[in-house]
Amino acid sequence: MEWINLGLVLGAGYVFALAGYKLWLAAKSLLSQIKKTEAALSSFGPDEFSIEPAKPSAPEDLARLLRARKAMQQRKAHEREERQRRLVARISSINIDRR
Repeated sequence: MEWINLGLVLGAGYVFALAGYKLWLAAKSLLSQIKKTEAALSSFGPDEFSIEPAKPSAPEDLARLLRARKAMQQRKAHEREERQRRLVARISSINIDRR
């Protein structure tokens, strides 16, 4: 009975050792990938773009901005309608063999 207990303890220790070894290999691989990524990111240097501060708006700009927005909305609506017309025309030009 004592030999069975000893065998079970040694077997469990072996399984834990294998699991620990796999974890160590995974951590080693992960650390090498992190180092490679850090090296690649360091070549970019500091931020390569700058954010321009917002321009203050004045109440007299409101009418111009609203006109521009309405024109943009109308242009997009017109483009949607044109795209739909082209699609309908393309679908209607398909010859379907109806037997």
